[in-house]
Amino acid sequence: MNDSRFDVRGKGDGKITEHIHAMIHLAKKKYFKDKAFTKPNTDLHERYKDA
Repeated sequence: MNDSRFDVRGKGDGKITEHIHAMIHLAKKKYFKDKAFTKPNTDLHERYKDA
């Protein structure tokens, strides 16, 4: 909880984290194998990038 390493706080480490990543990977293969995701339209936000 109080880890100063930003990347570890965001992703985690250890056996539980490895199991969660494996479950997500399997779920993606099972439920999204034939799905194609569209690319988001970022043209609407172009004018705000140089704010």
